Amino acid sequence: MALTVHNGYEHTIRVEGLPSGQATIQAGKLARFEGVETKLELVARDDNDKELERAEIDLPSQGGESLWNAGGGACFVLADFSAYYSSMTEVPAGVQVLAIINRSDRTWTSKVSIAAGPGQRLPKNRKAARVAALVEVPCKAAVSEPIAQGWLEMVLPELQP
Repeated sequence: MALTVHNGYEHTIRVEGLPSGQATIQAGKLARFEGVETKLELVARDDNDKELERAEIDLPSQGGESLWNAGGGACFVLADFSAYYSSMTEVPAGVQVLAIINRSDRTWTSKVSIAAGPGQRLPKNRKAARVAALVEVPCKAAVSEPIAQGWLEMVLPELQP
């Protein structure tokens, strides 16, 4: 399982409580941590060691992913891209939006297996019945499922392997 941390603060943060100890994340950036096997209690601190925020991160289902949107500000969409792996029909394939994570959502844990996390490309070959990906999107694209779907379909070339 994996954990992605987004730093929504205007400065670098230090995240404590990770399986590997701690990590520094620049403002506005993502960090991904693989091999998370237990529920986590995380703390974000600034350069002066001041505690900014705490989060309790639930363990996702097998193959799943958790997200901590520390400081808020970022938006994400969980979408199913499975239709792009089968071209047996004449109907164009579409993205199915499974969940929208808004800027105010601080923590989120998937209930499905994730094939690609934020910043990653979709896998070259389909390995499961569903090919779900968690994608960072502009918050204007996260206002509704149809808008999120349209945005994801527009940027699909950037997500494809």
